[in-house]
Amino acid sequence: MYAQVKTAAIFGLNADIIDVEASIDPGLPRFDIVGLPGRAVLEARERVRVAIKSSGYSFPLSRITINLAPAELVKSGAGFDLPIAVAVLVASGQLKQKSNAIYWGELSLYGTLKRLPGVLVVADSIKKRGYSKLITSTINAKESGIIAGINAYGIKNLSECSNPRRMSVSTADFQSAEICENNYDFSEIIGQDQAKRALQIAATGRHHILLSGSPGSGKSMLARSLSSILPPMTLDQKLETTKIHSVAGIVSKQELLIINRPFRSPHHTITRTSLCGGGSTLKPGEITLAHNGILFLDEFNEFSTQAIESLRQPLQEKCVTINRSLHSVVFPADFQLLAAMNPCKCGYLGDPN
Repeated sequence: MYAQVKTAAIFGLNADIIDVEASIDPGLPRFDIVGLPGRAVLEARERVRVAIKSSGYSFPLSRITINLAPAELVKSGAGFDLPIAVAVLVASGQLKQKSNAIYWGELSLYGTLKRLPGVLVVADSIKKRGYSKLITSTINAKESGIIAGINAYGIKNLSECSNPRRMSVSTADFQSAEICENNYDFSEIIGQDQAKRALQIAATGRHHILLSGSPGSGKSMLARSLSSILPPMTLDQKLETTKIHSVAGIVSKQELLIINRPFRSPHHTITRTSLCGGGSTLKPGEITLAHNGILFLDEFNEFSTQAIESLRQPLQEKCVTINRSLHSVVFPADFQLLAAMNPCKCGYLGDPN
């Protein structure tokens, strides 16, 4: 018995279509997954087996082989749980597969589906490849529904796969879901006229700027108020920014669409990998999370030389390229750099007081 189900694997800010093939053959009970599965995908064997039983289905006591194609791509993440379970159920004749559908989701041992980061990237990528139907968890379906042209179907548990419920969502439903990271209003700041004038010029032309002054002079307050005088993002910028934060897993359940421009303020001890992105799963770094917004580097002279030098390419090319042994990912990094520092080690050089 054979079945094929389609899913998606996230690589950076794109997702590739993956064929999940299931073959059930006579023999001693065994459950194998081939096709360069990552650790989380290999662990899906036990999650899928228990979830199928908990959902009222019977797990085939036969030799089960799951192939993830194309085989040259490393598959990672828990989003393969649902397509593997559906492939097993379809191959065993317990479930009918939805035509032209992409299955993506993580299963609990009880068979319920959990929320996963990066669903906006999955929805946008499968749309570009000609697919319009996405079956995933209810909260992920609601989130992915803001991508025009995607029919998102939400299910709470594996037993609902036979009759998924379509989630009808649009960007208009999230216009009030603003992420207010800064409560500083530029117009309410009194004094510092010279610094305020410099920030106004920087905001007008999206110029990078360095604020230098003694401790307590209001550098951080001025920096955090800059976003209040920047123009609002366009709808495309909102979606692009939300996709980035979705992959990073920092979009809340209540605020699914980012309205305000991002304001990122990493600590001066940040590593180059955390700043530029990377890691085993190729996550975006702080400069990508600040895309379409502001990257504020307080205590700029305390940052490592490597971290400062790594800003050169993103500032020039508005993107950052991350190379790993099997992947090469380009993250967008069109941010406005805003730095602040003390003029000397004691911090009071030139201070009249």
